[in-house]
Amino acid sequence: MSMPRRPASGAAALTLALVVCVLAAAAPAGAAAAGGGRPARIQGQIDGAGYTVIALAPNGKARSARGGRFSIVPPAKVVTLQIRNRSGQYLGPLVARGKGARVIVGIRAGAKLGHIRLFGRYARPVRQPRGKWLDTSRTALARHGVPIGAGLRGFVKSRGHGGVGPGHDQDGDGIPGVFDVDDDGDLVLDVNEPKARTGQGRKRQATTPISLASCPATLCGGQLDVGTSSFSKADSAFVIAIVAAALAAMSVLLQLSSALRRRHRRVEVDLRLGLPIYQEGGGDWAVFVEVTNNTDQPVRWVSAELELADGRRLYLMQYPPGGELPVVLQPHDSHQTWTRCRDLERSGLDLTQPIVAAARLDSGEVLRSPRRRLLSRSLADRLRGRGPRP
Repeated sequence: MSMPRRPASGAAALTLALVVCVLAAAAPAGAAAAGGGRPARIQGQIDGAGYTVIALAPNGKARSARGGRFSIVPPAKVVTLQIRNRSGQYLGPLVARGKGARVIVGIRAGAKLGHIRLFGRYARPVRQPRGKWLDTSRTALARHGVPIGAGLRGFVKSRGHGGVGPGHDQDGDGIPGVFDVDDDGDLVLDVNEPKARTGQGRKRQATTPISLASCPATLCGGQLDVGTSSFSKADSAFVIAIVAAALAAMSVLLQLSSALRRRHRRVEVDLRLGLPIYQEGGGDWAVFVEVTNNTDQPVRWVSAELELADGRRLYLMQYPPGGELPVVLQPHDSHQTWTRCRDLERSGLDLTQPIVAAARLDSGEVLRSPRRRLLSRSLADRLRGRGPRP
């Protein structure tokens, strides 16, 4: 005869229930650990030592690494990369793709960017990254592939409509808010606008004019006499406020002056008429195209061309010894290329018509000189039939 089984006690049942709950809670936690975790690293090699690469998330969080080779665990799945130079100053953004009026700046976690080349005001991978590593929704306005705010710390007129905050690009000029001196692109420095940075973006502060409610008690209470001894009775807070306002005005002027100086630090193209003299003593009138590198980074000049008034283009390449292209221009250096006026006239060039010289860099950027007439009509008439002439 079999004995009936005894039911489990209350303590055993409670223990069993706790074990089941712990296992049920641990299962999703383990799955989350297996499938989640930190974003994959962004890797690349910067062109030069001593530079700092900053991975900036839209919420303003950032992580950085120093070049040449770098590997960053980004603070978000999509970031933009910003570059500081050797002295710690902001250089500009990394442009992932695009050479026209809009470029892509969004980088996804796990991107392998390879070799990155630095230019005077921005950076760009030598080889175009794969599409899966780019976020095409994060773009910037550009000219010939260069963000319009690059080199100017964002002090440029723009009507973009991006997000607001230190990691966003509100005016779409390619410079995020944390580095942009004019977030909204209205050419008014942020320090001059009634705005304050907060964790969720920017909130306007109420600017209260001086009234009886905010007037120092010494002034509004009638305790300030007209005599010379009245200054000793003035409210010290009022004096401090005046000094602070003066210092703030000086700071704004210094920032504006610095931004204007940076605007002139660029690559420039010049076009002129000249008479080259060779060692053997001869020379014909020639059209010169000169490129001057006023930036702090070397640039590579690839080709030159002349744009005529009727839309035609004449390409100048490998003329003559000493003026060959391409050439690398070191910082604060210049280089010339030229060709004889006779050869250009046979190609249909009229020196009395306005001409523009265009220089193309290896980054795809095309720089142009001011439109210029090399020879006046009256001088051309006088020179006609008088020996060597342009």
